[in-house]
Amino acid sequence: MNDLGASFKNLVGGELANYTEMNKLAKKEAVRRMKFDAAQQGADAVIAMRLNISTSGSTSGIGNSDNMLTATAYGTAIKFIED
Repeated sequence: MNDLGASFKNLVGGELANYTEMNKLAKKEAVRRMKFDAAQQGADAVIAMRLNISTSGSTSGIGNSDNMLTATAYGTAIKFIED
């Protein structure tokens, strides 16, 4: 669905399935990258993980395509120590 169609659907109500799917994929990719980065640093796990979703861009009217979704995952990478 293009932004014009999404803007109309937003006015009348209902779920924006394409944007919902894009949101899910952005979250999944952010977590995947966080895990990869932690593993590259030798971590065994990530604790206290947070996920932040934000949008930015212009909201100047119907059909505007200047919006961007950003997903950021972060946490503390840890290494287990055996006693």
